[in-house]
Amino acid sequence: MEPSGLAAHNGRFYTVADKIDPIIFALEFEADCVRLKEAIVFFLPEKGPMDWEGITVDAGGTFYLISEAKGRVLRVTPDGTASWATDDLR
Repeated sequence: MEPSGLAAHNGRFYTVADKIDPIIFALEFEADCVRLKEAIVFFLPEKGPMDWEGITVDAGGTFYLISEAKGRVLRVTPDGTASWATDDLR
């Protein structure tokens, strides 16, 4: 797994992965390592690889993921509802 980006919200850190499309992961810090735990699982608004390259989050807990493959920003709400926030930016 290759994490792409890091976002902080309410004292926790989150990331996405290049090859694992429908999951936002939370980082779990342990004594001598960091583990990734599924935080939000969502349905993709279209088929095909997303190739996530970044993640950010707003004060309300809505995440925004940038897809290199689609050239778009995906909005993911705390309950896992996903929709495109932009048209193709290329």
